[in-house]
Amino acid sequence: MPLAEVLAAAGLEKLADRKFGELSGAQRQRVLFALAICGDPDLLFLDEPTVGLDVESRRMLWDEIRRMVERDKIVLLTTTLP
Repeated sequence: MPLAEVLAAAGLEKLADRKFGELSGAQRQRVLFALAICGDPDLLFLDEPTVGLDVESRRMLWDEIRRMVERDKIVLLTTTLP
């Protein structure tokens, strides 16, 4: 995947010039998601991908996961039920 696409998918366009250590926990979680999708994998395992994300970031992540599934990607998720 082109870098611009990966950054957009993870909502990181405005943070591309920042170091990982300077990011908030939610921003770091989005970077980890970007790393997971950068190779455009056919199979993706995500362990609690929305932990620590704000509402907007969660929505963005779920929208991107749905787009991946629509492109015939397999996405396996783990989550803890309350």
